[in-house]
Amino acid sequence: MNSPEIDTSPEGRSQAIAGINIKLGGAVLCAIGSYALWPDSIEWWGFGVHSILLGMASVLSVMGAFHDMKKLRRVEQTLAAYRALGSGPKGAHMADADAMRAAGMQNPKPANTNGLLSRLRTWFGGAS
Repeated sequence: MNSPEIDTSPEGRSQAIAGINIKLGGAVLCAIGSYALWPDSIEWWGFGVHSILLGMASVLSVMGAFHDMKKLRRVEQTLAAYRALGSGPKGAHMADADAMRAAGMQNPKPANTNGLLSRLRTWFGGAS
């Protein structure tokens, strides 16, 4: 009997844990019923058959619960390993003009002309 895959959301994890607890509780009830139905004499052999069937159901329920526990543990370990790989996504930094010039995406800055005549031309809007 294959159980469905475990959902990785918190609700899915809670449902998986509740399913494991229900299987273990059912196993305990089947074991108690198996012990209670065991006959004292041979004339009640029908109760013996029911007792054996309840005992087998108890064992199978415990095995199913352990299988689900192992599957839940494997999913949690996989998610923990994935989370340990690194932090979440980070925003990109905008490239400024100097970084773009350094990468060759823009023309280099013009030569610094701090002369008086150059400043006057710029000030009065003359030809360069």
